[in-house]
Amino acid sequence: MIKSIFSLILVFLSLNSFALGPVQIMATTLEQTFDLSGEDGFDGRDGANAYPADCSDGRIRNGRNGEDGGNGEAGDNGRDALIYFKSINDLKKLTIFQAGGLGGLPGKAGLGAEGCNGGNSGVSGQNGVAGRDGNFGKLFLIEESIVFEKANSTRVISLGDFHAENITLSRHIWTKVVGAKNLLNVKSYVADEYYLYDKTVDYSIQFVWSATSPIENFTNTRLALTVKNDQLQVTSYSGAIIDYKVKRKGNDFVFEVVNAISELEFKNLTFGKIRGEGEDLVLEVKEKYRPSVKIKTKFVLSLYHRVESSDGFHDVFIGQFPVSGENLMFEDGVFYLMIGSLNFPSKYKKHDTKLRIHMSIYREVKNQTRVHGIKGLFRI
Repeated sequence: MIKSIFSLILVFLSLNSFALGPVQIMATTLEQTFDLSGEDGFDGRDGANAYPADCSDGRIRNGRNGEDGGNGEAGDNGRDALIYFKSINDLKKLTIFQAGGLGGLPGKAGLGAEGCNGGNSGVSGQNGVAGRDGNFGKLFLIEESIVFEKANSTRVISLGDFHAENITLSRHIWTKVVGAKNLLNVKSYVADEYYLYDKTVDYSIQFVWSATSPIENFTNTRLALTVKNDQLQVTSYSGAIIDYKVKRKGNDFVFEVVNAISELEFKNLTFGKIRGEGEDLVLEVKEKYRPSVKIKTKFVLSLYHRVESSDGFHDVFIGQFPVSGENLMFEDGVFYLMIGSLNFPSKYKKHDTKLRIHMSIYREVKNQTRVHGIKGLFRI
């Protein structure tokens, strides 16, 4: 009996078709209880109240708007369970809880600030949205007599390795059945459908390079390949941006790269000058060269105040701010970030203040995003 159970455990450990892995359960004649409920989502962060603008220059300015409250986090789904059974009656010995977690509460909106010298007051932000509740986990049932085959439904691979070998992915096919609540102990809290193992299907993937540039320039680009619902899903997550086609031939796929754009195209930004002060403070980010494609660009700034003390320099965190919309302009190869309009205290926007800036740059082409960062120390 012990040897049989140990062999089954080895089978379970080989089930790499489940990305996170279901909880592995062996139905026996013994009573067993499993709480596989999902965790509740975190509540959304309350939006910060707007800091008042520096009105000392006598100009009429509208007050800043309060920040939006953060959305509540979605509740986690209940954990999946993979149940191996010899007798269907043994399932009555199992009590399983698989409900999803509750969604987090929405964050409250921040208040707007008063305007300067007769300017309009800012308005409150918007409250966040409550997170959705998680879904029930899924039940997968396998009879003990079935030899469960290994399935590799996902592969992470470089373009260089992909070019050198045709790869094969596989996935398990399951039959959906209603009636889980009648199979398990009546105290269980699960969805009523469950899945019976049917078979394993293999998919061969052929690689074709049709781009004009040699593949040797892009071999370190990494892809994640996944077969889901009889479709090949491709995620290009590092290295070059690729333009590709996927063709289906029976249970096989042809993956063809028709163009590739070097990641150097996206790392073409550098800091320029910081100009002005107060509400008119502007940070320049310059293109070192013009990219060959149109790129969507987003910036997120982490700001620090550089202060000097008896034991050296220290950076005091001010806050993290996305820069977009009316606070961002692009002209003649230069991005102008209106950081004076960002919601942080005016004392950090004054002349002679030292700011350390850590900038995360998100650049997107063909639904593929690359992120890199630059850092700089500035004196206003």
